[in-house]
Amino acid sequence: MNRFLICIAFVCVSSIAYTQNYVSDSSRILLSLRLQSEHDSLTQQNANEALEHYAKQLELIENEDNSLEKAQVLSNLGTVKMLLGDFPGAIVSMKKALYIYDSLGAQVRMAHQLIKLGSACYFSNLIELNVAREYFEKARSIFENKGLLEMANYSFNFVGYIEWAEGNEEAALEIHKNSYYVFDSINSIKGKAVSASDIGFTLNSLARYQEALEYNQLALKLSNELDNTFIKIPILNNIAISLKGLGDYKNALSYSNNSLSLAQEQDIQVRIAEALKTLYQINSLLGDYEKAFMRLEEYMVVTDSLTDSKYVRNLTRAEQAKEYLQKEHELKLAYAKVEAEDKLALEKASHWRNLLLTLVILLSLIAYVLYRNYRLKSSKEAVLKEKNEELERLLFELKETQAKLIQYEKLASLGVLVNGVDHEINNPLNFILGGIDGLKDIIEKGLENEDKEVAETVLSYIAIGSGRIHEIITDLKDFSNNSINKDYVACNVEYVIDNILLVLQPKIDEKTITINTKYSENLEPVLLHSGSLHQILSNVILNAIQAIEGQGEINILATIDKDMLQVVVQDNGVGMAEDVLKQVFDPFFTTRVAGQGTGLGMYISYKLTIAHKGNIEIDSTVGVGTTVQVKLPIKGVE
Repeated sequence: MNRFLICIAFVCVSSIAYTQNYVSDSSRILLSLRLQSEHDSLTQQNANEALEHYAKQLELIENEDNSLEKAQVLSNLGTVKMLLGDFPGAIVSMKKALYIYDSLGAQVRMAHQLIKLGSACYFSNLIELNVAREYFEKARSIFENKGLLEMANYSFNFVGYIEWAEGNEEAALEIHKNSYYVFDSINSIKGKAVSASDIGFTLNSLARYQEALEYNQLALKLSNELDNTFIKIPILNNIAISLKGLGDYKNALSYSNNSLSLAQEQDIQVRIAEALKTLYQINSLLGDYEKAFMRLEEYMVVTDSLTDSKYVRNLTRAEQAKEYLQKEHELKLAYAKVEAEDKLALEKASHWRNLLLTLVILLSLIAYVLYRNYRLKSSKEAVLKEKNEELERLLFELKETQAKLIQYEKLASLGVLVNGVDHEINNPLNFILGGIDGLKDIIEKGLENEDKEVAETVLSYIAIGSGRIHEIITDLKDFSNNSINKDYVACNVEYVIDNILLVLQPKIDEKTITINTKYSENLEPVLLHSGSLHQILSNVILNAIQAIEGQGEINILATIDKDMLQVVVQDNGVGMAEDVLKQVFDPFFTTRVAGQGTGLGMYISYKLTIAHKGNIEIDSTVGVGTTVQVKLPIKGVE
């Protein structure tokens, strides 16, 4: 994703808890500053050493009565875990710190911890995006109440990332524009640069290239004022994408080359891959196929290296660590200022507070004598209820996290398996493809007309099947890397469906199944990725065949409705119960006996359909049959 990911920074200096017997304690502030200095130094030198340091420090103070220091160590430990890619561990540590800050009434610290939690949830893909949204919005509310407008606006801008990730580009665009206006009103140069870049990126994704170019150029100007290379690199590539969309390939080439050069200087592999991909596309459009092929080869080398999850985590950690430390340094003075203002306000109010405190103590003593027994009973019941509720909540969160971690490990294992299968299958496949040319020469020289025609027909089927095997392996590798970047071509839907039925004919012949196909008169070639269309419809039709036990019927209808291709596959098979229907798109879920199904077919179809901005709807009744409706845009997507 070409969006510049910002992992927001936090410092340890925050407001001291307000209690009735408040006493100004400068030692707490000195403690926070000492811990922050250690955090800066350790994280910059070696994040793994920082992780070990905080773990030992937490063990030493575990049983000490110093909640503030414990919360700070937990917060720093969670930050380092997030930078190293251990998102589940980061979330656990951050939540513990959040609970302590909440109990101390440290609102500003809570707000920064909430943004940390939101960022960890957003980057991890282990928790629903709505959870990250809630954290960002709660942090924004606290910052606004404390008068920290710049931090409140950063929190609001993060909500735009959530909207974009959920496919709501227009909503994301509106949020980023509003954020820019606020940053402009408070003269935050960095805030304006980040939000302007986000606006340009979102407009590019909407194919509104002229508007995107204007905002991206503004973001570049602001980043030059800041002299911030890490912000500048993706902005330069964003400008190249805008210019490419406007047909100005020469200038697009210049900006993308500049982005690549800076990314290589900083050794940011993710940014290098983005620039190489853009350069490959631009050179292809310019007709310089030799240069395009060279850039494509470089891009494949970089992306192959990025398939190693540990290497990706290290790259992400390095880039985010630099952003984290830079932002953390910028915000130290702001936190100290807030704490100083709060301290001054408390000192001014101390006289009246002491008088009020005396009165409250007298009244409390009287109430204590009169209602002692009642209060003790109520207090014990309340504590017991609170502990029970806390235990139930922690148990629920543990089960939820455990389930999602299992799913995460399954997908990671699938990625390793697919990379191995790719090499093992492609080698014999190359022998088959090479043998086809040799057979063609033999046919030309040694067969009569009738036999020659039959042999050529068989060879064409072998070539089509071999090509499909190659596409399936490529698509499966792309699926394992969560990457669906395809070139769209005009696809003959009728030909695709007929070809699928030809390939699945042995499965159909195993049972007594009647296949009825109907294509509407307005069915015209659609602009989609051919391999993805084959894969989506193959999985749906194969499921319909497998759902029929013995004799049955399958009806396939393809039509164009407005700007959408609509393919309906209806069978009179066994059908699905409601609990099965709810899990049909889950990865690795299958109703087949062991060894007869992987549980990936409908999940892959669903992911490919969503990537094309389409949709799959399923209606099923046990004993009656199942109807699957696939909708895809006929003009492709950007």
